Amino acid sequence: MKISKWWVPFMVALLIAAVVAGCSDNKKNDSGSHVTANETPSGSPNATSDNKGQSDQEQLPANLNEAEFPIVKEPITLAMMGAKTANQLVWEEMAFFQEMENLTQIRFEFDTPAAENYREKLNLRFASGNLPDVLFGANLLPENEILFGSQGQLIPLEGLIEEYAPNIRKLLDDNPDIRSNLTTPSGHIYSLPFVDTPGAFGVYPKLWINERWLEAVQLPMPSTVDELFDVLLAFKEKDPNQNGQPDEIPMSFHLVPGSGVPDIQSFLFSAFGFTGPVTVDDSIVRFAPFEPEYRSYLAFMNRLYAAGLIDKEGYSQTVQQKNAKGNNSTLGIFSAGGAFQVVGNELDKNYNLLPPLVSEANKQPFSIRGNNLIRGTFAITSSNAYPEATIRWVDHLYSKEGAILAAQGIEGKHFEYVDNGQGLKALIPEGENPAQFRGTISPNAGTFIPRIHEPVQKLNQYKIEETNPLNHHIAVESKLKLEPIARDAFPLTYFTLEEQQRLKVLEVDITSYVNEMSAKFIVGDTSLDQWDAYISTLEKMNVQEYVDIYQQAYDRWNQGG
Repeated sequence: MKISKWWVPFMVALLIAAVVAGCSDNKKNDSGSHVTANETPSGSPNATSDNKGQSDQEQLPANLNEAEFPIVKEPITLAMMGAKTANQLVWEEMAFFQEMENLTQIRFEFDTPAAENYREKLNLRFASGNLPDVLFGANLLPENEILFGSQGQLIPLEGLIEEYAPNIRKLLDDNPDIRSNLTTPSGHIYSLPFVDTPGAFGVYPKLWINERWLEAVQLPMPSTVDELFDVLLAFKEKDPNQNGQPDEIPMSFHLVPGSGVPDIQSFLFSAFGFTGPVTVDDSIVRFAPFEPEYRSYLAFMNRLYAAGLIDKEGYSQTVQQKNAKGNNSTLGIFSAGGAFQVVGNELDKNYNLLPPLVSEANKQPFSIRGNNLIRGTFAITSSNAYPEATIRWVDHLYSKEGAILAAQGIEGKHFEYVDNGQGLKALIPEGENPAQFRGTISPNAGTFIPRIHEPVQKLNQYKIEETNPLNHHIAVESKLKLEPIARDAFPLTYFTLEEQQRLKVLEVDITSYVNEMSAKFIVGDTSLDQWDAYISTLEKMNVQEYVDIYQQAYDRWNQGG
């Protein structure tokens, strides 16, 4: 018998439905109610990295609720990996994940290395192929997205967003610049961002200075690096904490996880004309450690170190160790989002922002404004058997309700609305550090996670001087000293796969050499008389090719490509 052409799709559909039903029956456990991430999801085909994200509406996974909550009809478990910071509770006990599980019926098993070791362990997971299902607070670099995406270890998200993530889809449709900044040269979106509000104080690197100490040593707020040296010297020699002990640490720091550079560098760079390690002047890309002004920066840092004005434990201490010094009233200047994060609530009032400085290398003061879009905060790997449910889970964080839950917690337990919902007040227990309180709620404390900030910012700004005086302090200081003279940091760019592969080779030598030699120059193990030899070594490492690749990427970005 001859089968008509219209009958073939119908028969195929019946066959798929039968397979789906069989999978649905076979994937239940003994209780018939719980499936795990290692099993094939009910009604979801075994997709490759090329076809994940291209979901067919007619083949909606049987366990998935397309729009309403819970997201899945029967509970599922996924493996999540993310970077845990010092102030955070263990993720399993965070109110955010518990509430999201109640709402969605999706629970997670967590792998949360300390932020200092996270990137190394993440790379090992990708190298071994033993992947978690979800990366959250992922801190993925653009090169991670390009490399792991091209290898099929990260799945493209654009199809999943179009089909299952209305909040993210609206965000991208309403903000084409965000979409373009997330889209790799291959045309795929491999990660989701934290979207800050323009002008939010979190985008500025900051140094906090103890103004009570300034008053004690009878010096004005410094405006040049030489004046800063004089202030730090006075902090060391004149007992500004007035306890009769030489225990003052004029300026402390720790190394930024994953970069190996002092956290104070991001602020001090502007005094020498840089907006970051890679900086742009009149559309010309410069690599700071290859520029003469960087020598001036190193000379200044060496001068501070030799005089005992910066913490000699900085290259080895943890964030917790630095914070302990702050709580003991021994720190004059340090880097932090807010002073209270280091010195606690009571001492916060003693600290104000150090204004941007100038030097012989740069006569015009400016602050550095980071991007309000933080990429790489969330990704789905090829090990994830439930990409549709997973994208629906994270999509909630791009709604007002989900963003508030991720940032503030649960109403009545972690915060309360004020004045008929116009603002909110955090219910921080008496005497508890706000950063530690937030660390019991979600990884949002100290980690960029996927969400929007605008609805949270709007609520937080309402009568902020009453509801959150500590953040009000940061906002006032930032608006006064940083916002009016801000310059943008290097923009968000992606590299082509070929560029990324070449950068990966170049960076291994260049980055490690720069970090090693910078530390040696600062602590005096190597004299700056060896600067020419240092530059010559970088040239042999093809540093100009490294700069040229960044220039090409910047030119594409600048031309809207």
